[in-house]
Amino acid sequence: MAIRTARLAKNSTVSYGVGGGIVWDSDPVQEAQECIDKSRVLAQPPLPDVALLETLRWSPAEGYWLLSEHLQRLAESALFLNYVIDQQQVLVDLKRAINGFGQHPQRVRLTLTKQGKVEISHQPLRPSPIPVKLVLYDKPMLDSDPLRFHKSDPRPWLSEVADPASVGADDWLFINSRGEITESTIANLVIRIGSHWITPALGSGLLAGTYRRRLIRTGVLTEQVITQPMLQTAAEIGLINSVRGWRQAILLKTTH
Repeated sequence: MAIRTARLAKNSTVSYGVGGGIVWDSDPVQEAQECIDKSRVLAQPPLPDVALLETLRWSPAEGYWLLSEHLQRLAESALFLNYVIDQQQVLVDLKRAINGFGQHPQRVRLTLTKQGKVEISHQPLRPSPIPVKLVLYDKPMLDSDPLRFHKSDPRPWLSEVADPASVGADDWLFINSRGEITESTIANLVIRIGSHWITPALGSGLLAGTYRRRLIRTGVLTEQVITQPMLQTAAEIGLINSVRGWRQAILLKTTH
């Protein structure tokens, strides 16, 4: 069943209906915004030609960490964006790259072009600051941008974001148009409320990190919309990604 359909008439006019379910406590502003969001596809420009990106951690002891989650996300993004992918060849290329790693942990960068070309580079994994100093970036990000949900090179929505070091921080935390917390520039957010660890819901507009996926699957994390008051009063804050793992974080009072 088609949820939304464009109808082309013989006179070359097109009609495209949008709407929503209205109940007694519906918010008129939110309902109007929902209709705008549903119709945005009519005016939205084509997605830029970017490469899909996966950043992995490799070490002699564990090999490629979270490899199955990385391959799954890459395949899902390739399917969504209609990119060519040969998963067996990707595995072959990753195994071949190990020959140049040596005996020290590596940060491995894998890119996949629309035509299916794979490139792999690597560099030694450097120490990172702990705790990570975070600052809330108070300019909302466009949470409806499809590329927000896919890791790409480049990530266009970050192109105009200033270096967090300019305000004495290590990373930004972003919000969407509804004021909900989304993610940092390179990691997913986790906060502890009481005895429970939660992470922002995908519907807020963020990248589904591979470590995030595993922690949700194993019951360590649950998804929930995180508001700014929840962030401000959280018992603990952390950042997670597949290269650095789980790092303690602190929220600075400064805003951008």
